[in-house]
Amino acid sequence: MWTVVKNVDDAIKVDASELSRAIHAREVSCREVMQAHLQRIHRYTRVWIGLAHLQ
Repeated sequence: MWTVVKNVDDAIKVDASELSRAIHAREVSCREVMQAHLQRIHRYTRVWIGLAHLQ
């Protein structure tokens, strides 16, 4: 059973096959998905850098 991608935040939580289906169904655009991923990377960059320094 497919997960319905209602918004961009949902799009970064689903697996590749569900994301592909959502893009083809025009529930979300490729651009929106990429922007969501880049925002997430930007949001967590400081956390990841901090964790890397602990090692």
